[in-house]
Parts: sequence; C-alpha cells; structure tokens
Amino acid sequence: MDYLNIRNFGAKGDGHSDDTAALIAAMETASKENGTVYFPAGHYCIHPVKVPSHITLLGNSSWGYSGGRTDETGRHYDPGFLGNTVITALSGDAIALLDMDGCMGTRIVGLSFDGQKLGTCMHGAYSHHRGNEQNICFEDCRFTRFTGSGLRLDAVWVFAVRRCLIFDNGQHGLDIDNGYDGWVIDNQITINQKRGVNAGPGMVCYTANRIEWNKEGGILCNDTQNVNITGNSFDHNFGPAIHFINSRGSAVTGNMSRNDGNGRTG
Repeated sequence: MDYLNIRNFGAKGDGHSDDTAALIAAMETASKENGTVYFPAGHYCIHPVKVPSHITLLGNSSWGYSGGRTDETGRHYDPGFLGNTVITALSGDAIALLDMDGCMGTRIVGLSFDGQKLGTCMHGAYSHHRGNEQNICFEDCRFTRFTGSGLRLDAVWVFAVRRCLIFDNGQHGLDIDNGYDGWVIDNQITINQKRGVNAGPGMVCYTANRIEWNKEGGILCNDTQNVNITGNSFDHNFGPAIHFINSRGSAVTGNMSRNDGNGRTG
C-alpha cells in the first residue's frame, strides 16, 4: 500500500487556501494504486468532493470535545480541541462534504470535519449502496457543524462507525435508513438538533455509545427489525432515550438512561 502525502499534490493545509484540487488528485492516484491519502498535521479547506472506492483518507485524530470552556482568566481549557488534521468546508451546496455514494471498501480515519454550518442540508458524509455490500468504515473522526446530519447512511450494507465524535449538527448525529450489518460502537453523539441516531428499517448493532443532549431524543427506531442496543449511556436528551415505533425483533440490554426527556412536560 502506498501512502500518498496530500502536500505532495499541492495542498497547503494553512487554514485558508483551497486544497480541493490537491485532494481530488491524491484520491485519483490512490484509487489507481489502492493507496492511502495521508494528511499531515494542518488545517485543510475543501469544497465537497466525490470519494472513490477502495481508498483510505488518513489523518492524526487527536481531537477533543468542544474547546468552548474557559477558565477564570478566559483561557481555553483545550485550545487544540479540533485535532491535528482538520478539514473545513468551503461551501455547502452539495449532499455531503464527502459524497461516498456507491463507495466500497473505503476508510475514513482520524480526521476532524467542520461543516461551518454551510448550505441548507449538507451532511458530513453520505453513502448509498448500488447493489453490493460496501464495507465502509469511519474511525476516530469528528463530524461537527453540518447543516444536515453528521453521517447519512442511506441503505448502506456492511459498515462501521467507531470511536467518533458526532457533535452539533443541524439534523441527526447519525441518520441510518435501511442499513444492514452495521456496527456503531464507542462513539460520542451529542448536541445534535434532532436525534442522536435516527434508525430506519434495517439491522444494526449500537454498542457502548455515549448519546447525550440531542434535541429530539437519543435513538429513534422507526419500522426497524433486529436492532441490538447494548451498553449505551443516554444522558440529558430532550426526548426519550430510546423510542420504538412499529419495530420488532429487537434487543435492548444493559443501557443507562439519565435525565432523558429533560425540559419536557407530560
């Protein structure tokens, strides 16, 4: 496997230059060589891009939670909260910053994505199967400030979302509809404007996630079957921790719910 340094394709990573062309060129090369596009520490700015199959986008995660808290002197407790490899949206007129429609075998690892609240409904990443199992994976990533959902997985077959922070998005943290053979493990899903997880029809395991402060609730299971919700922590969601509608054959085991429905009456 070849590691392709995005800076060798012209990326600046300086927080204001447009690095879209460099990313596209690096991904095109990676797709021919089954390679990995490596992002050294930096702040990369891009317009929405189409991501090809069988590549990896790899950074150095090292992100924190929000960085918004300050001490009595006004100093940030965690000034490096965005992480070492940040990718910021330059525009929002697209379905997602990462359009992974039909992607197979692609990995997104260790990157911090900031949607800048651009557009009316741009997701952090979007994918849909095109007749084949996809085996896509998101690991150690941060998806924040998208006007859509952090991740919109629409009929994705075989996927994993692991150790991610999905935070402060305009719709759901995760929007998973008709997903099969999916694993959502060890994530923090918080302060999204709708649900932490919107789960439509499909068979997905949700395990050991921290799901908190989402405006409409923790997990909505609407017309699902064979969903497994195990060992999650639900805290201060402004709606039910877990809400089932017309669902069947599911298991809910060993979860903790604290202060869910916060702020509601009745």
